[in-house]
Amino acid sequence: ELQPGANIAAVKGEVQALLRRYGALAPYPRREQLSHSILLGELSQLANMAGFMPIVFLGVAAFLISMVLGRIVQLQRPQIAALKAVGYSNWAVGGHFLKMVSLIILLGMILGAVAGQYLGESMVDLYRKYFHFPDLRFVMSVDLMMSAVGVSCVAAVVGALSSVRSVVALPPAEAMRPEPPAVYRATLADRLQLARFLGQSSRMILREIERNPLRTLLSTAGVSFAVALLVVGRFSFDAVERYMQLTFAQAQRQDMTVTFFRPVPLKALHELRRLPGVVRVEGERQLPVAVSAAGRARELTLRAPAAEARLTQIVDSDGGLHKAPLEGLLVSEVLLDVFDTRVGERLRVRVREGERPELELPIVGSLQDMLGLNVYMDSAALHRVLGEAESVGVAYLQVDPRQRAEVLQALRDRPEIAGVTEQERVLSRFQAQTADQMNSTTWIMTLFAVVIAAGVVYNNARLSLSIRGRDLASLRVLGFYRGEIATLLLGELALQVFLALPLGMWLGTVLAQAMMATADPEQYRFPVIISLKTYVFAGGVTLAAAVVSALLVRRKLDHLDLTAVLKTRG
Repeated sequence: ELQPGANIAAVKGEVQALLRRYGALAPYPRREQLSHSILLGELSQLANMAGFMPIVFLGVAAFLISMVLGRIVQLQRPQIAALKAVGYSNWAVGGHFLKMVSLIILLGMILGAVAGQYLGESMVDLYRKYFHFPDLRFVMSVDLMMSAVGVSCVAAVVGALSSVRSVVALPPAEAMRPEPPAVYRATLADRLQLARFLGQSSRMILREIERNPLRTLLSTAGVSFAVALLVVGRFSFDAVERYMQLTFAQAQRQDMTVTFFRPVPLKALHELRRLPGVVRVEGERQLPVAVSAAGRARELTLRAPAAEARLTQIVDSDGGLHKAPLEGLLVSEVLLDVFDTRVGERLRVRVREGERPELELPIVGSLQDMLGLNVYMDSAALHRVLGEAESVGVAYLQVDPRQRAEVLQALRDRPEIAGVTEQERVLSRFQAQTADQMNSTTWIMTLFAVVIAAGVVYNNARLSLSIRGRDLASLRVLGFYRGEIATLLLGELALQVFLALPLGMWLGTVLAQAMMATADPEQYRFPVIISLKTYVFAGGVTLAAAVVSALLVRRKLDHLDLTAVLKTRG
């Protein structure tokens, strides 16, 4: 641990000079350590989500408040006019509605604080479980709480003012009259002669949508945000599934990985091959190096597999296989970007062990991989360049499952072996960790998306019923069945939802690409792969929320009091 403000480069040089005679490798500062990079990547993703999610939810909240309050204001036009006629000012009338909004904000603040505390503690528990922080606690600061409340208030008030302003600006005499009916004219479907192919209910739905395009557009946008959240919440499953398929099914197919304390001669592989239960053994030389070009340098591991390697293969993000070159280096494409270089140029390679030679090696190929900065070279070619006998630092074993325990015991008894890693355990731990993290994110996203979809659909349907109740009751009196009336009311909403599905899927894809673009490319470069299963999940959850909301409104429609509705002033 260094003192604050210490010169890391100077300390690194002194430590390296001090430990060189003991054969120690170069010291790595914290910023170059894998665990630190992974943690920074996680924190960066959280920061991106913290910036993206509030914008979406506050925008939808402002839209819902504006929509709900706008319908309420229109229904209370006579009352508002009467208040203004007896002397109430615009501020007094507007203040009444703002007080109602304030009550909503207060209730939302309490619910949000409780939910935020719970979700925050759950997220901290997850990070404590896998990152093993010595002391990690979730603290909801007063500044953070006040900032959240302040931004929420602004979004709610903006949504409310847009609705109140349109009514309080009307003169009392005009406001006392019912809102003038819509201007009826031929719709686009009528002009295109499409109406003759549609039923009576379908024509009425299309006319209502065309005469209220802004309402349709805003409702469609609200539902599309719900679909986009579901896509964003689940696309990481597809990326990780692709990574697991490439890594554990193609790139790393060994059953065990044996790491030696120091490079050992090739005869060590023959000794491992003679162990009962060992089916195949392959070796690999892994060399700590500092690679530099154009004034930039990176500390990494040069991997040198044997030409006949089959258990471990070099696989790119598209599943293509590559061979370690016999002359020169095969490098990650992102490393070329870091060094601003290209295939055919040369890299300076400083070896960090043994005699620590410095090499100038050409770049003969590149690949688009998914994790870290990687450099490959054929094992025989590397040893030829280093001028040393062939050796291995890592051995990969294919083992008979029935003799796994015996092989493990035999390996643990060998003093030259530093550690043994079972691929099955690595896979199970990876699956458990990623499943915990992604399931938590998916459930949170799903909950929020359901709330948004249900809020938009239910409020649209409920307020449409309030405004169009007299018209629907009149149609019932004229002989329309309940199902036909429900089709008129809910058909418009159904069309909005179906328009929102492709829009939301496209928006979710764009947001997923934007999120991956913010990741540090030197750490991971998962391709944005969104499977049909993810799109079906997003569409299915949204449709389910919309259907439940519509059924609740349909129940109210079935119990519509025709006499009471028709007695109201139109």
